[in-house]
Parts: sequence; C-alpha cells; structure tokens
Amino acid sequence: SNAAMSKSGRLLTMRGLRGAVRGNGWRLAVAGVLLLWMSGLTDHFFATSYAEFSWPPHIHLRVKVDELIRSRKSVAALPNSWNRSVEITPDCGKGAYRNVKQSKRVLVIVKSAVANFEARTVIRRTWGREQQQGEWGLRFVFVLGSSPDRSLSNRVMREADEHHDILLSTDFVDQYYNNGKKFGLSLWLSTASPLALSCPSAFTLLIDDDYMVSRRNLIRLLSFRRWDEPLYEGWMMQSSPFRFRLHKHRVSLAEYPFDAYPPYITAGAVFLSAHSAERFYYGSLFVKLYAFDDVYAGILAKQLSIEPQHNEGFLYWSSASQNIDWTNTVAAHGFSPSDIIGLFPPT
Repeated sequence: SNAAMSKSGRLLTMRGLRGAVRGNGWRLAVAGVLLLWMSGLTDHFFATSYAEFSWPPHIHLRVKVDELIRSRKSVAALPNSWNRSVEITPDCGKGAYRNVKQSKRVLVIVKSAVANFEARTVIRRTWGREQQQGEWGLRFVFVLGSSPDRSLSNRVMREADEHHDILLSTDFVDQYYNNGKKFGLSLWLSTASPLALSCPSAFTLLIDDDYMVSRRNLIRLLSFRRWDEPLYEGWMMQSSPFRFRLHKHRVSLAEYPFDAYPPYITAGAVFLSAHSAERFYYGSLFVKLYAFDDVYAGILAKQLSIEPQHNEGFLYWSSASQNIDWTNTVAAHGFSPSDIIGLFPPT
C-alpha cells in the first residue's frame, strides 16, 4: 500500500542519515574541537580562579614600596627603569604652576601618539592652556614614545623646543602594545623626573589626547580630595581576558592565567593623588609589565592595597556626537581636535 511504501521510505531515509552521520562523525568531532579551540572556551575551562591571583615577582609589594620610600635608596638596579632612554623632558612651565604651593599643583599628563600634532596644538589652545585656575596651578605635558619615521621625529623635536611640554622616550615605539611602558614613564614623570623634583604636584591626571576636560569640574573635584590619601579614581571596570583566538586583544593563559582581572580604572583618564602616584611608581619598578596599561595599573593597585574609586564624572563610553551633560562631568572620551574646538568650553 501507499502508506507502507511511505513508511518504508522514511525508514530508509533515517537509516541513510544515521549512516552519513556515522561516516562523517570524525569530521564533526574535529569541527567541534576546532570550534571550542577557536572560541577560547578551552582556555576558560583551564583558567585559574581569580581568588588565587598572584603576579611576579610574588613579593609583599606594599611593604617593599614603603621601605623604598622611607630609605630613598637607588632604584637603578630594579627590574623596570622607565627613564632609561628619555630624550626630552618638560619643565615646570611659565609661572602658574611654579607660583602656587605644592598642595595646589595638578600635573596633567596627556598620553599622545607621535603623529597627533593637531590634537596637541588644540589641547594647548583649549582645555590645556597654561594659566592659573583660582588658587590652583595646572601644568599640562605630553608623553610620547618614539617613531621610526625620521621626519615625524624631527618635527616632534621642534615642537618640544617651542613648547617645553613634551616627554619623549626612545626606549619604545609609540604603539598600542607599548602603552604599559608609556604608563610607567608617566609615573616616573609625576614622581621622580626633574619636573617632579623641581615642582612636585599634589595630584596627577593621566589622560588620552582624544578627551575633553572641564577645568571647572576638575577644580571642583580637587576641593573634595586630599593629596595624602590613597586615591586611584576614574571610570572603573571589572572584566576578564579576551580568549577568542581571532580577537585583536586575545590573551593566552601563558600571558595571564586567571579568569578575571583585578578592578581597574580605564586608562583614558586616571586621577591619582601624590600618595598613590608615588606608590604606583615605586611599585611599577618591581612588578612585571602587562600588555594593557589599565589592567597593569589594576594589578599594581591590588598589590599595593589601593582601592579603585569609580567616578561617573569620567566618561569612557562617550563621544562628541552625544549630548553630554557637563554639570558634573570632569572628562569625556571620543573627541577629535575639531570636536574640541567646536565644543570648548564644555557647558
């Protein structure tokens, strides 16, 4: 009958499918294993719990740093020497920063790419103008790595001669994966450089050159902060390493074996008291560098027992096209030089 034939056909089809699956089973198994490997799920499975976090050189860092600060011993023999190949250093500026007492000085360190001449020019003319802000003196300087392009390097040298506000290191090429070294260099600038020794500051703001800053709100923030408190403030993140093998920021278990990062402040805008900047600097001389500067700062903070403080006045997920409320915003990310010119001063 037709029903019997239909049933027989279905049975044959099902048997054929099962046979095909059995015949291709090894292919499916290989594809499954490859998919797991590519997705990084195997790394997630083998990652060590963050509860067991430890980081080289596996010492009591806070004790070591306190001893070093008290003794003022030479740091030349320590593993990390950030000022090894400093080509140019900035000075204390023309007057506003020099003329106020230390407790009223703010050093703003702008992390800039070598080729970003326009960004630096616009910052100098807008939120980075050298002038006294009430009783506060603000000094704005730029930190750069080196460039293999000789014409760019020569242009930077002329820029530094004109403005005296550039710190240039030839120890590393200015690229994303050297941001950790740029962070270490910035800590040296804020704590142990000729500028820091001549005109020590009460606070340091580390910021990228694609940010807009409200000087008014920065000063307002300062009135509620103390230079001698353990301050590490900005937009706080709690995240895990990217394990997907095709991700541009992929992190292997060999590079970072734990399943989560310590809490950290996003690197675009980091606010530090002198107390914290000094401890971060001396701690960074011991602690193994990590590729991502904000995570590295989080590692230092954890080992120094300095708690990151979240402040929604430091906007990370922002852009110039958004209608940002500047009532309490100190700094916002995502501004081109033309954006800054068009929107300064932020209101």
